[in-house]
Amino acid sequence: IGELMNMFIPLSIPASIWGLVLMFLCLKLHIIKPEDVRETAKLLIEIMPIMFIPAAVGLVESWGSIQSNLLAYNCYIYNNCYGSFGHCNTGHYKNGQKEEKSMNDYFQDSVFFGAAVSLLAYGLGAVLNKKTKLAILNPLLISIVATILVITLGHIDYDTYNYGAKYLSYLLTPATVCLAVPLYEKLELLKENIKAVIAGIGTGVITSLLSV
Repeated sequence: IGELMNMFIPLSIPASIWGLVLMFLCLKLHIIKPEDVRETAKLLIEIMPIMFIPAAVGLVESWGSIQSNLLAYNCYIYNNCYGSFGHCNTGHYKNGQKEEKSMNDYFQDSVFFGAAVSLLAYGLGAVLNKKTKLAILNPLLISIVATILVITLGHIDYDTYNYGAKYLSYLLTPATVCLAVPLYEKLELLKENIKAVIAGIGTGVITSLLSV
């Protein structure tokens, strides 16, 4: 229903938000009982961080342009490419391309390669976070960095990785809809702390805008 509303009502509101509102209204009007959806909602919300990994790893697609600019900058500063040699030494590039193609072909045969790498990386992050108790070793952050390292060192392009990882991203929409359940159950608590809620949302929006 959220997808249909997104198609026919041109408000640029994601289907997941339409679904969240509809779920909340259904709970509020007692069309759906909280106990019927609570366990599923709890599960999807708990594993929600994993669903953000594929999108975050997509930053690796920008690395090509960043890398080329850094290389040109280093060539200019140290003068070890331009001038004496006339061009940067990238003789290894062709071999890298050949290796990348073969690795991509190999991993494309595995439908769930991307999902498996993401889950293993998140598991590694969870273990490190539990052992060290350091906030900086956030499981999501560690999993993103680890996954980027795997596909970069393995010369695997993002599309090949995302071919399997997209199944994790698919769960993000129903997981967002499930946020209606704790929203409904904790509504009074949220009302009591409305100032803190607004401050938190405002800070998050400002942080997102500045970081972008």
